[in-house]
Amino acid sequence: MATEPVTLASIKQDLRLDASATDDDARLARLITAARRAVERKTGRTMVGTDATMTGDDLAMGCQAISLIVATWYALPEGVSVDGRAGAAELPLGVSWIIESLKDWAVE
Repeated sequence: MATEPVTLASIKQDLRLDASATDDDARLARLITAARRAVERKTGRTMVGTDATMTGDDLAMGCQAISLIVATWYALPEGVSVDGRAGAAELPLGVSWIIESLKDWAVE
């Protein structure tokens, strides 16, 4: 299991959740992993492991995208589409903007 670049504690702080409450911890952990994988897939870059290709400022931007995605999925679990193919609401524009700037264009 990969060590996620965004921690459960930081997500709880972003969402203004009680740090000591654990009811949603498993769900939030799944959302963090899913969001990281979505960012990696959309950018063609990896964020964790020894072969990570997203580092420094790019990693910080990727972490911000993860936080925004998790916040959206947490608030709107039924109505979010990462790729826009479904009829549901898309992620905030900021996520798309961050992901586009992080893409590994060599992969395209």
